[in-house]
Amino acid sequence: MLCGERERARAVAAELAQAAPEIGRVLLGDAGERVGRAFRKAAAELLIELKALAAEPGDAPLLVQVVAFGDGPEAIFEGLHALLASARMEHPRLVGQVIRIVDPLPADAVVAMLADEVSAGAEGLVRHHAGRREIPNWEECRSPPRRRFRGGMAASIW
Repeated sequence: MLCGERERARAVAAELAQAAPEIGRVLLGDAGERVGRAFRKAAAELLIELKALAAEPGDAPLLVQVVAFGDGPEAIFEGLHALLASARMEHPRLVGQVIRIVDPLPADAVVAMLADEVSAGAEGLVRHHAGRREIPNWEECRSPPRRRFRGGMAASIW
């Protein structure tokens, strides 16, 4: 599924059709609408597609890539990662990636990047920005030592 900036999404869809005709289906999210409405429509279309893929026979893993273009409100499409993660819990052979491409790359470069993502690993959320591949990483943050409260309720002011 290609979401975000409409012209970029259409150019990439055309390039994908030529470069990789073995790809099953390419869906275009409508970026011409308000972003909230576009997100809801993209989520509904993705859910329909995931249900259809889950119903297909076989045990081979199926990769679903959602690509969001842009660095503004299009960031909301990263939320589709949760839908893909939920689908994977129910159907382990469905592997999902949300790939956000911030830089204005030509369509052939985006197609090459998507092919690289297939072999790079199964990170569910990837962002390409300023020529770098970024993935979210959790890091423990130490909290300051707790101070003991003294004085009880009578000493507090509400």
